[in-house]
Amino acid sequence: MRHNRRVTLWSGRAEGELDPAVWELLRVDDLELLPYDCTATAEHATRLHGAGLLTADELNEVEERLSAIAHEPDAILSSDEDVHSAIERLLGPVGKKIHAGRSRNDQVAAAMRLYVVDACEGAREAIDALALVVLSFAETEADTLMPGYTHLQRGQPITLGHHLLAWVEMLERDRTRFTAAHEAAAQSPLGSGALAGTTLGLDPPEGQLRNSVDAVSDRDFALDYLYAAAMLFQHLSRIGEEIVLWSTAEFGFVRLPASASTGTDNLADAISSSTRRASAATRRIGHPSTCSASEPPDPPWSTVTSVLPITQLVLS
Repeated sequence: MRHNRRVTLWSGRAEGELDPAVWELLRVDDLELLPYDCTATAEHATRLHGAGLLTADELNEVEERLSAIAHEPDAILSSDEDVHSAIERLLGPVGKKIHAGRSRNDQVAAAMRLYVVDACEGAREAIDALALVVLSFAETEADTLMPGYTHLQRGQPITLGHHLLAWVEMLERDRTRFTAAHEAAAQSPLGSGALAGTTLGLDPPEGQLRNSVDAVSDRDFALDYLYAAAMLFQHLSRIGEEIVLWSTAEFGFVRLPASASTGTDNLADAISSSTRRASAATRRIGHPSTCSASEPPDPPWSTVTSVLPITQLVLS
């Protein structure tokens, strides 16, 4: 990351330089929001053009630059407070005009909502793929008898297919939770400004939130996503532990493919990290004040969608 003059969106209200310790505290790790802020900024630029505040040439310039910036994470400097201020800098002189009619508050909220929408869509697609594999496996093993366990004691005879369908039920609930988080995030705070809107006469965005004060402060949708991710990881951890047990010499029910095994730990190495991630996500839900209002939620969607294919690989 390169160095340059510090860029913020609030410099007009403050004089002098911040103490380095304060600056490091204020800087956020939000690089994952870069493409989503570019999308929201492009939408805002279109609204500015519709109000006569940007010329057609300026709008074209902004759209072209944003398309490039979205794929240039190396262009972010250590002197940029966050990706939002970096985008304004990278847009050049027209970047100052883009800031008209909006605030960092609705800008950050819009980018984070787009991030969560994308994360939920990715999670649902990966869940669907895994559920189809489990369903196929359950159909194949519909008549395969196995002991059903309670507290690791044999209780009643069941079929492997019936047990596998229990996994499908868990995944279906996970999908429902991600769908709910998607619906909660799929609204727009643009037009809310700092907290009370704008007088520039911009057209409202599609799906605009009703109350501007709530629009810039709401992060419920991020916690909805975190809860969905935490429960998904808990379920994947359960599936992983059951497969680990079944693959031991004591049980001897299954053999894992070499591509998903790492010595005596087998699947544990591949999926056990989900337990730690679930715990971390649950702690964040319990203490939402630890979630930065400007950073994407943790675990990121890339983590969620990477664990699911590993489970699918084991079952294929």
